[in-house]
Amino acid sequence: MQHKVLLLAVGVLFGSSAQAQTDSETYQEFKAWIESSAIEISGRSLEAPNNDLTPITQMIGSARVVGLSESLHSVAEPVEFRNRLFKFLVEELDFKAIVLESGIVESKALNDYAIGIENDLESALLNGLSNRFDLFRGNRSLLQWIRNHNDSLVVGEQKVQIFGMDVSGSPPGLIATRKPDSALLDTLEFLQSVDARSAEIYRRRIGPLLPNLAAGNDYGMLTQEERDGLTASIEDIISLIKRKKPEYVAASSDYEYMWAERAAIASRQTDSWFRRMPLEWTPSGDYDWTNESQNIRDQAMIENLDWVLNQLNSADRLLVFASINHIAKEQHEWPLYLIDQGQRQYKRTPLGFYAASKYGADYVNIFNIVGNGEMKFCFRSQADAIAVETPRNDWIDFMFHEHSLNEYFIDLRSAPEPLLYWLSNLREQRNARISALGSFDIAYYVDDFTHDCV
Repeated sequence: MQHKVLLLAVGVLFGSSAQAQTDSETYQEFKAWIESSAIEISGRSLEAPNNDLTPITQMIGSARVVGLSESLHSVAEPVEFRNRLFKFLVEELDFKAIVLESGIVESKALNDYAIGIENDLESALLNGLSNRFDLFRGNRSLLQWIRNHNDSLVVGEQKVQIFGMDVSGSPPGLIATRKPDSALLDTLEFLQSVDARSAEIYRRRIGPLLPNLAAGNDYGMLTQEERDGLTASIEDIISLIKRKKPEYVAASSDYEYMWAERAAIASRQTDSWFRRMPLEWTPSGDYDWTNESQNIRDQAMIENLDWVLNQLNSADRLLVFASINHIAKEQHEWPLYLIDQGQRQYKRTPLGFYAASKYGADYVNIFNIVGNGEMKFCFRSQADAIAVETPRNDWIDFMFHEHSLNEYFIDLRSAPEPLLYWLSNLREQRNARISALGSFDIAYYVDDFTHDCV
């Protein structure tokens, strides 16, 4: 890190006024706090000993749900830290599950592999992750570690599980392996195996509409009558599966029924996401409606997270991993970048807001901040690495970046005055305009980073 250059930037930022002197003092206090209180991380290898992560035990306390954010998708180091942290939580604190920012229905393939129902790792990754997250090395390592851990358990010992929580099919599904019709297809496939007559009835009702749903943007071509018919059919399917639970479990299993019922509800979530799309909308139209759909995503995430918790034992704990804009506890402004339409700011109500409201002290979360490095779009075969902007001196990130430590975590709640006040104010951040302390409990910082593409 080029400290002299960065310190010159601080001088330019703070200037020489009385207010600047106050800011400069805050900067110095911030730097001193990090260098005296931060816990340095010795590495991200899964073979590393756990001792450097031990202090995080006190930071998360007895929280049942720990949220870990990532600043940027496709960056290796936060994902590697996630894997090492989850291993620590499983081995030292007996955590039983991890939940990812990936489709809930797709994640059955991940869990089937993790607990030993299926044995094809490549198929589990390809079909079990949204948005081509199967192309990230860290996700492969995570799934392999969970399977190896479970294989090492004695017979009858509770296995670690892995779930998604996002809207299925990665709406609009343009790059997804499994498209936005996935939840409905899985539901109909289950019905075919337990109730062929009902499956045929619903295939006739919604079959002609599935190509529009699968293509994502073609949903805009459905008429209001067709949309209403699709929504009504989904509600009828959910009702059917719920009221015939005894018969359907008897014809399959508790596990298969559990996932089929969730697939039916996930169909509702996907449908709700698309219903925000205006009639006759095309990609050349206005994108304001997508902000409502993004908030529907987070509503779906908390519903699915709650479902996951209900599948576990009442005392079981889990780690949730998603972007900052999902994990944050408070509403915040986030930018939407549109080609030819510039940048717009929208109000976001994240998963973390609902989690904090619902679980209270049982939800503790971690703010990921990154410094210098590169990323790239893994799903593009010819994609070049993109240099990521160093934290600007008007960002929250800048304060965590200005010191000699390369990688660390720190409890934001332990900050001295006036830093608690500074951290509580709304400020610009790489991803949004947020209050760091209002939205997060702990910070994890990593300086130099690389992309995570296979």
